[in-house]
Amino acid sequence: MAAIHQLISQVPDPALRERLQQEADALTHGRSFGLVFERHWPEVTPMHGARPHRGDAVAVRGERLDDLWRVQRVQQGQAHCLHLTRGEARTWPLDQLIVVRRFGEPIFPSLVPMDKVANGPADAPWHVLIEADNYHALQLLEYLYAGHVDCIYIDPPYNTGARDWKYNNDYVDENDAWRHSKWLSFMERRLRLAKRLLNPNNSVLIVTIDENELNNLALVLAELFPDATRQMVSSVINPRGVHKDGNFSRCNEYLLFVMIGSAKVAGDADDKFMEGSEVPWRTLRRSDLSSARGKPKGGSRQFFPIYVNDRSGKIDRIGEPLSHHVQRSLAPTVPGCTAVFPIRPDGTEMNWGLTPESVVALVNEGYVQVGAHKPDEPQRYVISYLTTGKVADIRSGKATVVGRKPCGAVIAKYLVDKERMPTTNWVRSTHNAETQGSNLL
Repeated sequence: MAAIHQLISQVPDPALRERLQQEADALTHGRSFGLVFERHWPEVTPMHGARPHRGDAVAVRGERLDDLWRVQRVQQGQAHCLHLTRGEARTWPLDQLIVVRRFGEPIFPSLVPMDKVANGPADAPWHVLIEADNYHALQLLEYLYAGHVDCIYIDPPYNTGARDWKYNNDYVDENDAWRHSKWLSFMERRLRLAKRLLNPNNSVLIVTIDENELNNLALVLAELFPDATRQMVSSVINPRGVHKDGNFSRCNEYLLFVMIGSAKVAGDADDKFMEGSEVPWRTLRRSDLSSARGKPKGGSRQFFPIYVNDRSGKIDRIGEPLSHHVQRSLAPTVPGCTAVFPIRPDGTEMNWGLTPESVVALVNEGYVQVGAHKPDEPQRYVISYLTTGKVADIRSGKATVVGRKPCGAVIAKYLVDKERMPTTNWVRSTHNAETQGSNLL
């Protein structure tokens, strides 16, 4: 309960208490939570080639685009103008003025063909390169493709503090106290348009960014796409790193993925498990010391003997679990068999990765194998098994049993290339900004 509600609950007068509660609820309901920033006056854009007419907002060429005048009348190549805020009246030659539109004012964009490249058959897929302010390019695309776009990839200005981008035709640098909120205003308008273009049933938005606006961008995407699946990938673009005194050398940038509707990440072919490769085994003995015998993570029923027949090399039977305080030397013996316990070479008693019942079930199907005999080590035989995922591959037909080993375990091979899901950390040569970027250009 918030402090205000605690204080209201202490008001003795029921009518006053109820009235105060209603007012507090109204304030809470109208309060904005999440990312809060100054939404700057909408951007303006110059209308190159447009002739000023009466009523148009115009700027003087070479001066600020947001320093606007209103054309009162046009006579003999002169525009009589009134400043929008100062009320000052001046007359300008038409060729010294440029028509300016503010966001919300109607613009009817059109494409002017500049050039084309024709390679391949006439019915090959065609592509369009649009040179324009990205906001108005998105507006133009919305006329025909609203709700039909499968994927949008954007590489916005990173707002590093360098003079790398403009707001209302002025560079935004590190000395601009409003540079973060200007950037957020700039991005939010374009992302809202992008959202209207994307297919709500199955599409993806990908945005690249570095650490300067990463957190802000993530919050904007969370607000605009609350029902989508969002993930961040770190991609190494400079393995050597960019040196900065007193800071970590940055070697990566980030890709924010917004998966809308049924969109999901597809798997990559796993070069370790290609068609014809053998299904791999995992050691049954747990490896992490937090799973050692007697530790909570190891459980109380996963330290037990596995009896291996010394003559056949097969598993003869599975023993009962031993309590933590019972020495393994007290376990029952089986004639002609070695009792195998999960013990590291240094003598540390571990646990098996499965309970006795689970091991029995896998042994019966040939999914547990006896490996090398190591009579001079604490664990006399290496015991391995097929994990749940590998068993599922066999049962689903992705892999098939092609034979049996002397110990009775199956020999299984993949019939198709096995896929693995990409990780959220990419170290890919194709993403190296030097070799696949600067040097290539």
